[in-house]
Parts: sequence; structure tokens; C-alpha cells
Amino acid sequence: MKLSSLIFIFSVTVQHARAQWLTMDQFNVWENIIKNEYDLSPDSIVSQQRALTKEEILRQNQHMLDGFESVVQSGLTLLRYPRANLNYIDVDKKGGKLSNRERAKINVQNEKIKQEKERYVDARRHAATDLLIYHYNYPKLVSDSDFIIREIKRTIYIDNIRSNLKEQVKVLSLLRISQSLQDSLLQLPGLSHEVRAKLGDTKAEQTVIGEFKMAVVDTVLNTPVIIEKVRSLFFIDSENAQNAFVEALNCKVEKFGRSPGESNFRIYSVYPAAEILLMAYEDYFPHDLLYFQEYVYKHPKLYQADARAGFSSTNNRSSFYYRVLSEYFSKKFSAQVSIPFNYRMREIYQNTEK
Repeated sequence: MKLSSLIFIFSVTVQHARAQWLTMDQFNVWENIIKNEYDLSPDSIVSQQRALTKEEILRQNQHMLDGFESVVQSGLTLLRYPRANLNYIDVDKKGGKLSNRERAKINVQNEKIKQEKERYVDARRHAATDLLIYHYNYPKLVSDSDFIIREIKRTIYIDNIRSNLKEQVKVLSLLRISQSLQDSLLQLPGLSHEVRAKLGDTKAEQTVIGEFKMAVVDTVLNTPVIIEKVRSLFFIDSENAQNAFVEALNCKVEKFGRSPGESNFRIYSVYPAAEILLMAYEDYFPHDLLYFQEYVYKHPKLYQADARAGFSSTNNRSSFYYRVLSEYFSKKFSAQVSIPFNYRMREIYQNTEK
């Protein structure tokens, strides 16, 4: 595959449709936007070796994609684990009087069937884990969707085995399945809200979005929770979920994180919620913002402006970076995005001595 042709658009067979890395052509478009609208020439960045070249970024993306694809193939191989006879031998239906030796022999056979059934289900559980290793894998499920649906359905309907199905149902929720199968899956116990939402449960979708909004407006800094909630939003990938993320990007909430300071003080750092949301976005879409990090945030002109202004370099560069990302997200989500910049990252000292 040529670097210039690297493009990652999801097929309609998979519902997850918004993840896409920038192509070389799109890099060039953004290069012109950054140069003409923001007066930042990208040439000086590469010449001063402050940033990766566009070719290097594409190579990194392709390398990551290759790694994901190998895991997908491993998962598909596990799904092809041979399905032997998994039906137990019913001693009571054998008819006639069985000797103790015959009964013992049947019990040994049934034990072997039990072990084989466990290996069969375990292989499919590991297969589902591999297929879900990262959302960039999801397009690879398209060509084998019929096979995947058939094999996972067989696992679900194996008698007396209902455990370890969460990952497998999660795989099915990503594919175009019949309404009757959706309804059947929604009857299974223990499904997460995000999977139920992906299967069409609107109440579960409202729950996920509500939990996300609560995490955003909470002024206490809890980055892992935000990352978890953002991952759920993008997994659902509905219009409502997207709107919730865009709305959060536009909010002006500040988060306060506390760390132990000197003997009688505790130090509070203040972060804009948008910074945590962008961190969560990059966790789910690795490398998606890499071009802007390399060609905007690291631009030497912004470093020089910061130096002349005589304040921390983070302020000016981050403000500029947010402006460019606002335009990028506006185009990506077809919505008005204006990430507020109130980047103080200040430390507040509270005297705890009484």
C-alpha cells in the first residue's frame, strides 16, 4: 500500500463510521489552512527537526494498523477452532441395563465432552477479545461478518454455557444483525450499558450519555473516569453520543486536582475540562491529532512568540492549538466547535495549618 493512499474509512457493514486517519491529501489541505489562515509555514518545522514529516506520520499509522490487523487474524483463527460433538451422552436414555463398567465409560466420555466444550467456548472468548483489541480493527470484521455472526451465535446457544459472553456480544453489536437477534441479545444478563445502547436500547444510551455529562461537569479531576466515559460514547457512535462530546468540548468547566505539597499546604492544579477530553479522545483515536501536535503545537514561531511575551510557553501555544483543533473538530463532526481556552494550570496553595 502506498503511503499516499493510506485511508481508513469504515464500511457501512460496521456501524462505527467516524474513525479516520488523515491521508496525505488531507495533510496537504490542512497544511494550506494552517499556512494561509494561521500564518504558520510547516517548512521551518521539519527543517529544524522539531516535528515528524508527513511521511513519517503515515508510516507510524500504517505500522500501528499492521499490528492491529495481526491481532484480528489471530481472533478469526480462534473462531475457526473445530467444533466437535458437544452433546453429552444421556445415560438414562441409553435403554437397557448398563453395567458399572459401561456407565463409567460414558462418564469418562462426558467428561471429555465437557472439557472440549470449555476449550471451544474459551477459544471464542479469546477470539472476541482479539477482535475488540482496538476500534481500528472493526473494518476488518466486514468481510467475515457472516462467519463471525454464525460462529458467535453457536457459542451463545450452547446448552448450559452462558458465561464469558460479554465480549462476544460486544462484537455482534458492531455488525449489522437482524432485529430478532438484537432482541435476543438484549435479554442476556450482565450486558454493559454501552453494549445495550449499541444494540438499540435508547434508555441505556441515555444512561451512558448522562454519566458522561456528570463526569464532565464534576470539578474534581478524575482523568480515568473521563477516558472511560469518552470511550463508551465513541463505541456507541450515535448522533446523540457525538453531540454530547461536542457539547462537552465547548464547555468551560475547570477541574481541580490535588497533590500533597509541603508540610502545611496542599497544592491544587486547575485544568480546563477540554484538555482532559482531548486526552480521552487521543486515547480512543491514537495518532488522530498527531499531525496537529507536530505541525502546530511544536511550531517554532509559537515558541518564539512565547519567549518574546515572557511567560510560560504553554499558554500561547495551547491557545493557538485549541483554535486549530476547534476548526478540525468542526469539520470532522459537522458541528460548531469552539474549544474554550482558559489554560491557567495554576497552582492554588491552601494553608491547612489550624
